[in-house]
Amino acid sequence: MSRATVYRTLPVMTESALLREVDIGTGEKFYRLNQGANTQMAQVICLDCNAIFEISAPFMEWYGTTVSSKLNLTPVTQRLQVSARCNTLRATGSCPRQG
Repeated sequence: MSRATVYRTLPVMTESALLREVDIGTGEKFYRLNQGANTQMAQVICLDCNAIFEISAPFMEWYGTTVSSKLNLTPVTQRLQVSARCNTLRATGSCPRQG
């Protein structure tokens, strides 16, 4: 499969909810497989190796609903994103996730 085919297919796969676009604020686009109905995910981005970790964050539904309802709004989407630094890199000088 050619790279051009992949780039043309990504928007279609995103619109059909097979993939979701992940924005980490660097101007690059990342794509993840849509994990079904579990949309309550938090992202942790390592600033040292650019790894993107996703963890379950079930509190997000409560938080989004609570904050939105105070403003008489209905939440549509939400995300939690944490930027972090590698403790192993700081301690040893190398990150196990860096190539």
